[in-house]
Amino acid sequence: MSAPQTPVSRLERLWLDLPAPFRQDKKPHVFVFAVALIVVLLLFSVISPYQHSAVLFELFAGVLLVLLTLVYFGMPLNGAVHLGTAIGMAMLVYAAGSDGGIHSPRMAWLLILPLTPFYAISRTAGGLWMGAVILVQAGMAMASAMGQLPPFELGTEHAL
Repeated sequence: MSAPQTPVSRLERLWLDLPAPFRQDKKPHVFVFAVALIVVLLLFSVISPYQHSAVLFELFAGVLLVLLTLVYFGMPLNGAVHLGTAIGMAMLVYAAGSDGGIHSPRMAWLLILPLTPFYAISRTAGGLWMGAVILVQAGMAMASAMGQLPPFELGTEHAL
């Protein structure tokens, strides 16, 4: 009779069952993070009250799936992380720009973007992405102040 499996031994077994290209360096962590993000994005596409959010969430989940596939077939992890972060930033800028500019709650999500390059690549990569986020936020603030973006209108869909 074998000993019962503990949660740690199950996690170790799951780690060993990852596809071979994802078992080295930081790739297991990035793989688990990307899969979790895909699941959350698909969940948010169902429950989000924002206009066009379902399309953006599903599109970005598809982008992440394509990037995971490319890494599986040999794309360098650094390139995939930078590409995913850039696409994520572009989608967030579009979403925030069409929904209130600097006053949009979606602007807060921009601050999370540098975390993936920070942990998956280096502190320098995370710092450079943080600088890019600050520049985007400054540009969004200027565009909002000049009245080039629509105002954020709080409606009943934003209340619990």
